[in-house]
Amino acid sequence: MFYIGMFVARRQSSVGARIAALSSAMVGSGSIHSRLSMRVPSIMSSEEAVANETAAFEHVHYKRSENPNAPMVMLFGWAGCHDRYLTKYSQMYEEKSCSVARYTAPIAKIRSFSSYRAFALGVYEKVLDNDDKEPLIFHVFSMNGCSLFVALWDLLDTLPNGADIKARTKGIIFDSCPANVQPWQAANAISFATLPPSKFGSVSRNSYRVLLAGFFASHRALVWLQSFFDANAFETNYAYFRMLKIMDLPKRQLYLFSNADDICSDHSIEDFQKVQQERGASVTSKCWADSLHVQHLRAHPEEYAQLCDRFIGDTLIELTPRHSA
Repeated sequence: MFYIGMFVARRQSSVGARIAALSSAMVGSGSIHSRLSMRVPSIMSSEEAVANETAAFEHVHYKRSENPNAPMVMLFGWAGCHDRYLTKYSQMYEEKSCSVARYTAPIAKIRSFSSYRAFALGVYEKVLDNDDKEPLIFHVFSMNGCSLFVALWDLLDTLPNGADIKARTKGIIFDSCPANVQPWQAANAISFATLPPSKFGSVSRNSYRVLLAGFFASHRALVWLQSFFDANAFETNYAYFRMLKIMDLPKRQLYLFSNADDICSDHSIEDFQKVQQERGASVTSKCWADSLHVQHLRAHPEEYAQLCDRFIGDTLIELTPRHSA
């Protein structure tokens, strides 16, 4: 892994730390990846780490509707998502009088699938640790959002009011997920995020992508070997496989994805849908031909909003937009 430094020496922050973080966010990797990622150094001090983790939970944005019977939509952002991006989705729901909570697990703090547990607990304490009874809808983006959702869903099994929260959860919207992200796909995403075309040439970026793909392929091979003596190897190392094992996911599900997504493949998302349908879930999906990864609202704003509105209306009650005075 020390070869990675050849391509990113110009960056002031620790790209090594970002590699570990982004790879976990893309593939939801666990114990084996955690050991491998220890080889990647981080220049962040312990004081900075504590400060950053505290600041991360301050970015749980929560706005309650004036309508006490309105549902609450919980938005979990993709890897590297800024809050201003999620704000567009938040406004879409606020216009329908929904309460909205939004949060993105910070990729700089993610080292493995287990890293999401602390952030799931933070979301629970800030938003769900109460006696509220309003129905819940989750809207998750890419595998970073899925990983946070899975960590929260598993956490609820250990909490006194966890069963009540699950019972209140009436549906889930998947944007560009869940998918079994392959090594080359993860390498594409991470090389683009850490070496943007505006700052780095194609030679450095392509070389970096090849190295990352090799690293992820090696990690996947190790998980495969582990699976011979550990039946839960893939489940504990990849969020996608953990989700396949969860039997009590919300029964109403909406999938928004694209044939043009080069990170989370359409066929992988469709495979997950089929499993859910076989388990009795009510599945609705929309697959566009052209929109890129987590860019569906941007490419198809009216249709995207209508699909989400219809899903919530069908899942709960007909929602009436707020009227200006």
